Amino acid sequence: AAAMVFKLKSQCTGRKPLKSFTVAAPLYEVGALEIDVDNPFPEDAEFLVSISSQLVEGEDRKPAQSKLVEPVESFFAQNNRLRLRASSSTKLTIQFLPLETGTFIGSLGLYDSRVGEFYYEVVGEATNPTPLESYKVQCKVEELQTKDIVLPFRNAQFERAKQWLDSGGRRSEEHTSELQ
Repeated sequence: AAAMVFKLKSQCTGRKPLKSFTVAAPLYEVGALEIDVDNPFPEDAEFLVSISSQLVEGEDRKPAQSKLVEPVESFFAQNNRLRLRASSSTKLTIQFLPLETGTFIGSLGLYDSRVGEFYYEVVGEATNPTPLESYKVQCKVEELQTKDIVLPFRNAQFERAKQWLDSGGRRSEEHTSELQ
């Protein structure tokens, strides 16, 4: 029997997401996104779910430096494991809690040591926070009017966001709506 020899050359092009999703949320509030996760492999798999985020800027999505003293992950997956039959799909909830304004790119990785791995991309847009209160002042033309406004010492929205993070996040959607 003759031996066959092959000379193989790899061409790695980096990680390319199979799907891309977008979610928007006001600063300090949780935005939830339910996505369909499809098993692209021809066999059953139990995937480990991981998600990481990066603050980006500009159209070309260059990585940006966080303004936070200690940067915090902005994306959270509700499950850390998913079982999928061959070529089937299931729902997965992704939560987005921005603590600074800007655009975030989340890389959602699904990995099974036997079958393989794949990635989805989640783009999160953090908008300005919702106002705590609004005031109206009416006066006639050329007349002066003053209104004293008491500014709270603490930011209630930020405190709720910190509490949500401290409690482990990844809550069910009923609890997520309490934050909004």
